[in-house]
Amino acid sequence: MMYETGPETIEEVKVQILDDNSKEKEVDIHQVHIPIHLKFEDLCVKAGEKEILQNVTGEFLPGELVAIMGPSGAGKSTLLNFLAGRSKGMELTGGDITINNQKPTKTMRRKIGYVLQEDVFFSHLTVNQTLKFVGEIRLSDSLSSEQKSKIVDEVMDELGLRKCADTVMGGGIFVTGCSGGEKKRCSIATELITNPSLLMMDEPTSGLDSSTAFNLIQTLKNLAKTENRTIVTTIHQPSSHVFHMFDKLILISGGKVAYCGKTSEVLDFFEHLGSPCYPNWNPADFIMEMLTGESELTQTIADKFIEYKKQKKEKEESTSNGHTNGHVNGQANGGSSKTSPKRLSMKKKKISVFSNGFFSNENEDDNDVKLSKWPTGFRTQCKALCQRAFIQSKKEMLDKLGFIQTLGLALVVSLLWFNTPYDEESLVDRQGAIFFVLVYTVLHPIFYNVMTFPTERDVIQKERAAGMYRLSSYYFAKLISEIPALLLQPVILHIITYWASGLNRSPYYFISLLTIATGAFLAQTIGLLIGTVIKQFKRALTVTALVALGSMLLGGFYTKRVPEWMYWARYVSMISYSFNILVRVEFEHASTTFKCAAESAFDICKNNNTTVLTGKDILPHITTIDIGIAESFGVLVLMILATRLTFYYVLKYLNKPT
Repeated sequence: MMYETGPETIEEVKVQILDDNSKEKEVDIHQVHIPIHLKFEDLCVKAGEKEILQNVTGEFLPGELVAIMGPSGAGKSTLLNFLAGRSKGMELTGGDITINNQKPTKTMRRKIGYVLQEDVFFSHLTVNQTLKFVGEIRLSDSLSSEQKSKIVDEVMDELGLRKCADTVMGGGIFVTGCSGGEKKRCSIATELITNPSLLMMDEPTSGLDSSTAFNLIQTLKNLAKTENRTIVTTIHQPSSHVFHMFDKLILISGGKVAYCGKTSEVLDFFEHLGSPCYPNWNPADFIMEMLTGESELTQTIADKFIEYKKQKKEKEESTSNGHTNGHVNGQANGGSSKTSPKRLSMKKKKISVFSNGFFSNENEDDNDVKLSKWPTGFRTQCKALCQRAFIQSKKEMLDKLGFIQTLGLALVVSLLWFNTPYDEESLVDRQGAIFFVLVYTVLHPIFYNVMTFPTERDVIQKERAAGMYRLSSYYFAKLISEIPALLLQPVILHIITYWASGLNRSPYYFISLLTIATGAFLAQTIGLLIGTVIKQFKRALTVTALVALGSMLLGGFYTKRVPEWMYWARYVSMISYSFNILVRVEFEHASTTFKCAAESAFDICKNNNTTVLTGKDILPHITTIDIGIAESFGVLVLMILATRLTFYYVLKYLNKPT
């Protein structure tokens, strides 16, 4: 196998493959399978002042299915996260990590996939839609949509997801969909699409029944062997069948390695300690019982393992004269790799890599290849994210029950305020109709986003941690794609109730409609902002209720008298400016006059012997903000821009992926 180094700065790392017909083919390096040998020695990791891992040593070879076991809090997930490069909040105080005998680089880490313990997805997308989105956004722009779709189809076939391809993912108590096992396979598929050489998984069998867990581990075993991948999982307490499917076992207790070696030899190790496994016991149960004992016992096990490993190594060296080491190095460099015929591999092909030592061990330079940070461009990301967000919002915000609610509410409002008379006695009724419709169109999006965004936030954090897309791509796609779903129901409600209630029939109606849309935009962003800043759902609802109800009380309908010391609050209410515009449209630009009451409260009716009021006569008695329509729109636009920019920066800096 021949490697040639080239330019150090390129937009994408490419490889040139000469096939059997000597035709040169250029492909994205991340679609080439490179067997990975990951080794870590004497790792010491701290989180704050607490030492979580102490002198942890081990290695993962190509084609191995590895289990990391240990009691809760032993450091299993910490080890997995640190090896995967997800070390937020952790500090390496000692030790080394190498990939194929080189220090890990960002380029190398792109060949590592990571599957979280929690399977978080957009609930209304089908399995097929979810994976096609991942393929579109994680596979290079150098591939056509047809090529990306073909890769996704191959992964679905590998993991047996065809039968549930058109089933929605589901989530929560409102949307039923895929089973736990299907969701876990889908999580694995989202990583396999990028063809990782090393796949790490945190508790993949958690929450699954024994049969589903067995089938899942069997699938992982096949992926490791047939495609020469390294697959590493943390696992708590597997069944006996599942336990024996792992090639290698690492036992962690109290942040130290209690065993690292072949799964088939772990019971020999405990027998060597003088603690043989009980007859007919599940080995995993026996091991967990040993590791969850007194701290002195677990410390003894860790110390004895060091002696055991040393004795075993001396014995192997004396009998094989280093044959094992040669075999390991051969595997690590892909010399004996078995690869899937469906994916590109380095086997039996001449490859020219334009990098500075990505695969070979000849170049020990620490410089990383300067790759484009994202697998796809801004345009591709925005397009895919818009499509996904539109599907999700359409299903959630435009469901049948939502339309029934909107039409039912429109009917009730129309019946209560039908053809409101143009007289003094009906002025409060007229304001009430305007205020009620405004409040509904504001409260609905703010509470909707506070209740739904936390789940979406978890998905976004998972995808950002995997380096799928720019935050700016998500931000623009989120705000643009939800416009149709956000506005449709408020517009329908406003159109029906406005004309049925007999409000101002003039061209200024369109200003009223624009005000409703602007209020909905502002409320949506405030809901997103609250849902982003406050991560606890109950607290978020409490804050939302205070903001919404406070804005209602200060909106200008319930009371005109506000203490001087809190008069400023009217100018920060998200409702007051919209209500100011709507009442000015209704009265300042009224197309007709209003009949005075017999005992009128207006001086103009009592003193000037007139029987009618104009809208301009009424307006000073009902407005609470002394600015015009244009100025009110200007303030609303500024509030929208301010809250949306704040939402972006809060999402960027307060919700950083781990």
